Amino acid sequence: ANEKWTVGLEKSDYIGIVALIVGSCAPVVYYGFGPAYASTRLSYMLAIAAIGVGVVVCSFSPWFNKRPLIPVFMFISLALCGVVALLHATIAHDFSPRTVALLTGVVQMGACYLIGVALYVSHFPEALVPRQFSAITDIWGSSHQLWHVCVLAAAMHHFFTVLNLWHETAKL
Repeated sequence: ANEKWTVGLEKSDYIGIVALIVGSCAPVVYYGFGPAYASTRLSYMLAIAAIGVGVVVCSFSPWFNKRPLIPVFMFISLALCGVVALLHATIAHDFSPRTVALLTGVVQMGACYLIGVALYVSHFPEALVPRQFSAITDIWGSSHQLWHVCVLAAAMHHFFTVLNLWHETAKL
């Protein structure tokens, strides 16, 4: 592969991951705090966006890819900022049914992401039989493909959680 293209596409991939994480946090923070805590909601949204920009800037540094777990930990840390905000909102709203439902959906989404990350980092299933089935796992069932299936499952959990909250708040 062309090294310039590989590096450029890798950076684009990182920008997309950050956009996905920050974009997933935005409705969680928005619906989690609601209008009752507008300034807190805005503070969390700005902080998460700023941290996301920081991760993107770091992704352009040469040290970012020196160890494969650095990007993974940075992306997980960014996502945890949204979890902290949601836990704060859940406590602030006294464990209301709306915030508990949101928390449940986010936990399900996070579980899908973490399963995908575990598959991707461990190179499961191709690590079990590195060379014997490479012709098969190069096309079907590689850890990278399974990671993308987990990302789609997480996105579906997130979409339906936010959709339900949107319907609920539209009734208010």
